[in-house]
Amino acid sequence: MLNLKDYMSIKDAAAYLGVSPGTMRNWGLGGKIATHRNPLNGYRLYKKSELEALLKTVDRPWKPGRRSAAAGQGR
Repeated sequence: MLNLKDYMSIKDAAAYLGVSPGTMRNWGLGGKIATHRNPLNGYRLYKKSELEALLKTVDRPWKPGRRSAAAGQGR
């Protein structure tokens, strides 16, 4: 059984990562992030440790010569 203290709701996970809940859904459907389900109500849950690991992989200082994630996307 899941220890719900180790998980965040979609709303809380989205706020933690700085994205919208819709983005969280899309990332889950696309396999970019693991989505778990609450066994009682079926709501999406995201494991805190997985979200922290994701932030560590993208929270690297920018280095000259390396393109940012937003580069080339018309932003």
